[in-house]
Amino acid sequence: SAQAGKPTKIRFANTAGIAFPTIIVAEDRGFFKKENLEVEVINLPGSGAVAEALASNNADLGNVAPSTAVLAAAKGAKISVLSCIAARQPATA
Repeated sequence: SAQAGKPTKIRFANTAGIAFPTIIVAEDRGFFKKENLEVEVINLPGSGAVAEALASNNADLGNVAPSTAVLAAAKGAKISVLSCIAARQPATA
């Protein structure tokens, strides 16, 4: 349910296009409003640009490919992965 008071602002860096429609669907269905969030969507040309926006504190959250997140972290970027989408099931032992 929506909480009273000023909404929490979030800058979300998104890969432009329909590759990651989650943010569009969430906004369209009113999920952000319901949780008292004001989301600024920043459309960028690719996963690398999103990782750069996150690493430079120009975005709070974003969609990046898992490999991009790993490469950014290896270069010293302070980013955290919350979830990943994989094209296939990971190998199991």
